[in-house]
Amino acid sequence: MQNYTIILTKKQEVAEGTYKYIFAKPVGFSFSAGQYAMLEIIEPTVTDDRPSFRSLSLSSAPHEDHLAFIMRHSDSGFKQSLHALKEGEQVIMKGPLGHMQFPEDERKSVVFLAAGVGITPVRSMLLEAQHKNSKRELTLFYSNRQPSSAACLQEVTTFDIENYTCINTMTRSTDSWDGHVGKINARFLSEFIKDFQKPLFYVIGTTAFVNAMKEILKEKNVDKSNILIDNFG
Repeated sequence: MQNYTIILTKKQEVAEGTYKYIFAKPVGFSFSAGQYAMLEIIEPTVTDDRPSFRSLSLSSAPHEDHLAFIMRHSDSGFKQSLHALKEGEQVIMKGPLGHMQFPEDERKSVVFLAAGVGITPVRSMLLEAQHKNSKRELTLFYSNRQPSSAACLQEVTTFDIENYTCINTMTRSTDSWDGHVGKINARFLSEFIKDFQKPLFYVIGTTAFVNAMKEILKEKNVDKSNILIDNFG
């Protein structure tokens, strides 16, 4: 696993309390869509009892000339220190790591079950699919509390991919949302998935979300070899 020093070029709010951190892509660094890297703050401005590094999924795609990470802000030392960085300042990156990648066979369909900032690796993979004009059947189920907290909501809804379907749902009813409302459950998935044995399922989100999705897929007799998990804690 190689170490790189990367330079912050921009940060922007992509949802309520959620930020995208954009870094210059170092020479020689390559990765597969869906992978992650470890970021370490060189001189943290805030410390706590946790290490000054985190594993973060890459939200940018391999063909892009920058690296991007999406993170929901909190009072942790790492997150505060990362957020305090100014443009031109550096962090240490180690990687790439992770197995959350597309299968080689384009005939293998993929279903993403994502919640909150679990959209991060999905964004990378969909950007890459769009870039390569993929013909793979892709379906995204994206769950959030409300539209204002949904990172990349507009972007993932409008990707120009031939066989792509995006189904968004909010767990809290709001006047600003006229789409699906409620948690992802077996009945909801069954409205859109006719054959649960066919796709490869990528489950990305909090521990509670991941466990709930695993139970649904178990109920639907999905083979464990067709389930990849990325637990965002």
